[in-house]
Amino acid sequence: MFYSPFVPFLIMEFLMERKLLWFFLVSWEIARLQSTCAIHFRVKPKRKRVRKCRGGRRKIRKIKVLTTLRHQNRYSGQISYNPGNLIEINIINNLSSKSTCKESFRIGLFNARSVGTDEKRTEIKEFVTDQAIDILFLTETWLRPSDDEIKCADLTPSDYTINSFARNSRGGGIAVLAKNSVAHRITYTSKFTFNHASFELVHATLVLHNQTINFFCIYRPPPSRKNKLSFTLFLEEFPNLLDFSNSITGKTIILGDFNLHFDQPNSPDVSKILDSIQMFDLMQTVDKPTHRCGHILDWILHRRNDDILRTTHVSHQLTSDHFTIVCDLDLFVPSPPPTFTCKRKLSSIDNCILMQDIKQCLHSAVMFTAAQLDSVLRSLLDKHAPMNNCKVSDKKCAPWYDNISDTLRAAKMSRRKAERRWRSSGLTVDKEIYDSTKKAVTTIVHNAKCAYYSAKIAESSNTKQLFRITDKLMARHSRTPMPTKHLNELPELFSNFFSNKVQTIRDHLDKPLSEVDQDSPYAHDKQFSGCPLNSFTPISENSLRKIILQCAPKTCELDAIPTPLFFECLDAILPTLTIVVNHSLLTGEFPLIFKTAIVKPLLKKTSLDSEDLKNYRPISNLSFISKVLEKVVLSQILQHINCNKLLSDFQSAYRPHHSTETALLKVTNDLLSAMDDGKISVLVLLDLSAAFDTIDHEILLHRLHNVFGFGNTVLSWFQSYLENRTQTVVVHGKHSTPASLRYGVPQGSVLGPILFILYTQPLSNVIQHYPVFHQMYADDTQIYKSCRPSEIVDTINSIEQCISNAKTWMFHNKLQMNDDKTEAILFARKGLATEHLPKSIKIDDTAINFVPMLRDLGVTLDSSLSFNQHVMNTCRSAFLELRRIGLIRKYLTVDAAKTIVCSLVLSRLDYCNSILSGSPKCLIQKLQRAQNTAARITLRMPRTEHTTPLLRMLHWLPIPSRIAYKIDSLCHTALTTAYPKYLSELLNVYTPARPLRSSLDPNILKIAAARTKSCGQRAFSYQGPINWNRVPGSIRTVEEKDTFKRHLKTAIFSGECLR
Repeated sequence: MFYSPFVPFLIMEFLMERKLLWFFLVSWEIARLQSTCAIHFRVKPKRKRVRKCRGGRRKIRKIKVLTTLRHQNRYSGQISYNPGNLIEINIINNLSSKSTCKESFRIGLFNARSVGTDEKRTEIKEFVTDQAIDILFLTETWLRPSDDEIKCADLTPSDYTINSFARNSRGGGIAVLAKNSVAHRITYTSKFTFNHASFELVHATLVLHNQTINFFCIYRPPPSRKNKLSFTLFLEEFPNLLDFSNSITGKTIILGDFNLHFDQPNSPDVSKILDSIQMFDLMQTVDKPTHRCGHILDWILHRRNDDILRTTHVSHQLTSDHFTIVCDLDLFVPSPPPTFTCKRKLSSIDNCILMQDIKQCLHSAVMFTAAQLDSVLRSLLDKHAPMNNCKVSDKKCAPWYDNISDTLRAAKMSRRKAERRWRSSGLTVDKEIYDSTKKAVTTIVHNAKCAYYSAKIAESSNTKQLFRITDKLMARHSRTPMPTKHLNELPELFSNFFSNKVQTIRDHLDKPLSEVDQDSPYAHDKQFSGCPLNSFTPISENSLRKIILQCAPKTCELDAIPTPLFFECLDAILPTLTIVVNHSLLTGEFPLIFKTAIVKPLLKKTSLDSEDLKNYRPISNLSFISKVLEKVVLSQILQHINCNKLLSDFQSAYRPHHSTETALLKVTNDLLSAMDDGKISVLVLLDLSAAFDTIDHEILLHRLHNVFGFGNTVLSWFQSYLENRTQTVVVHGKHSTPASLRYGVPQGSVLGPILFILYTQPLSNVIQHYPVFHQMYADDTQIYKSCRPSEIVDTINSIEQCISNAKTWMFHNKLQMNDDKTEAILFARKGLATEHLPKSIKIDDTAINFVPMLRDLGVTLDSSLSFNQHVMNTCRSAFLELRRIGLIRKYLTVDAAKTIVCSLVLSRLDYCNSILSGSPKCLIQKLQRAQNTAARITLRMPRTEHTTPLLRMLHWLPIPSRIAYKIDSLCHTALTTAYPKYLSELLNVYTPARPLRSSLDPNILKIAAARTKSCGQRAFSYQGPINWNRVPGSIRTVEEKDTFKRHLKTAIFSGECLR
């Protein structure tokens, strides 16, 4: 047998190649010791080994430990164990190559290359929670500046906060996920004094333990012809960032996607950047590829002397063309102090026992006051559901994890095992196995979330529950943004601001206009003539029950018991409540306990600055029982007002058969008819400052008595209702000092709107003294007039005089007109020369320029009344809602999707759509596309599916038919009830000059004459009769409104109404 001295070396080389040398050497050493020392080695039963896992918990892994068998036990067959050989080894997550202190602060950097898919967002959330990341910086999110709230909410774990800084154009974008324990310590900015057009930049400042850490996250897009960027520009602008970071206090970390190959330091571009970095004493710590092509594109820069960075490692767990960088910082985040809150466990209440206690307490007394009723209900609530001090948990786990905990744990173990195998072998097949296990984990979580929300939506028993779930999915926040400064003082700041604002206006209004001005606020009041309302009629239990059941079950902290519980115990409370209500009506006293209001500041528009207090309006929350009492009073005074026809015909707010649509339909009809005659028109919209808050109580009571006939007990009741009222501002659960209300009516109350209408009733009389037209809806007043182009100067003068006198009347009645928000527009037919026409109108010393378009009662009016901009705005908002619904459609049933689409989309398409009657088909087609998309999303059909059968399946009328349906309904209301009066006057029954077959039908309307198709034939006086006469005669004779609408819709679907 041939033997060569090179054979052992060949064997060793082979074993090393196969990674088996260690096994060979260990086996040989064991055999040698057994033969010489009589010491036997065996594998001891598996010992537990600690491993870090999801949520910061520690998991035990079994490891093998070698022990010895002494020769004295060799023949006994027993095994002796040496506990000293068993050592617990703490290991960190398999992504880290170095030990990490549990007190370290962990940040991450990941180029997501779009977070648009559900799987990618789920994967990022799982990674953040598994690795206990404190701050994760995301680049290339591809989020939009707006309309991506759903994606942001879906991307954010339960105990994290997201801040997105999107690019204005497609692509790019930076987002920061921060744990709630540190989120309040971070401030962000994306605006700098230096230029950085070549890269996106976000500065996050973290203040922790009197240390300031400045994180600068950047994303540098690759230069291309499209973005017209270059490395030269980046080389000019990047040192500005370095200089800025060097000039501010605190430690600095610059991280992001530089799109430069750090692994090629000899490259001219990289060497120039490295020179700049070294100049500012910065170093780059990522030493492994961060891109799948093997390059280091994502950098972490920090100062050498800061000594803040402990470890840096690269993770392959997330799916993208970039890898994730995880860094441990030398920071310690203290655990926040425990938070406690007081709660009642309402679910533990036995309703039967509670009702028995209520009956026993309430029925024992013959007479109960409102204060006594409130006290009894509160004491019973404390007895059955006492307030408990509960600790608020900081760790919030998604509810769908409970059902998949074991499956998810096993899947993650398989993923870690596959990752170790791939890292050990480096083979492509192991990498593919690892990717499949990652996808399996994401799929499990994603499917569990879908199943959870689908079940919740299917179980929702009413629309309120459905919208509560979908609002959460669509990231519709019910909370209004609040200022972030002086958090502890916000309630007092808001309370003082609201009070001082009203007082400042009143101080200005209390001064006389001039020395000779002696005009009275009652100069234009019309004295009441008729049967006065001197007393209220007591209400029965059944009538009160109907009013209560019609109320929304909303509750606030002023309620003695929560409103849902009040409804369940209504049978026991109703008799006593009827006594309390009737006692208030008969004595003319509004209970003092109901005069307190909880005020919550509401941001007027989401686009306004939330830090400025003037952008908020006070909204009053009143107790439920007080609103029930107000509804009882409202029903009786409305009956008195309507029977005596006390309201102006031009006031459309809070009146039956009136709406914003009827008011706008009248205005547009007059403007289109004037344009059809070749006239031009001027429209002015008046605006009031704090209209509800400055009402003078003395003037209001005088007007209720002399103009509307309220006397004796009724007048005393309203006087009691207005006096001694207080309000408390509540922000973040903190209360301000109660402030007394000397003026105004509470916003959010039931009687507030109708009292304002009655207070401003004489304003219509003031305007009618001038040759102008007007329409009013609450505090929105529209004044307009049409004329020939040669008469424009006189027309403007008459409007100016009218507004000047209206402003004087407002001043005497303690109302302030806001000249800055008053708008004016000039309407003229296309082709008419308007260069020589005036450009503004003048109110006192303020010039109000004519604008090309304005928003009137929610409808955008342009100078030619084409409604192009209005349709564009409607379609934009409709498609925005459809996009949001599309993102959550997978959770919804067909019925739920139909309910949401009808509420959020079709309601927008139907709002004031009667003014579009007669518009060009190209304009209507834009709205039809939105409806078609809504039908496809509701039924989950592809874009290529024809929509006509889908609309029939959903029982939705197409847009042209919906417009005609609205016109016919308005005509039916105007003909059967004669309201609104300003619309019924436009409809005249057709009476032929000689006997005709049409004479047999008395419900045919006369069509108004029109010259042009673009103006006259779009007016309601033309479109109303045209559409009404097409309705079958058997349907036109139906008087009941609901029956008429039902038959009309059936006729349109069957084709009986030719359109």
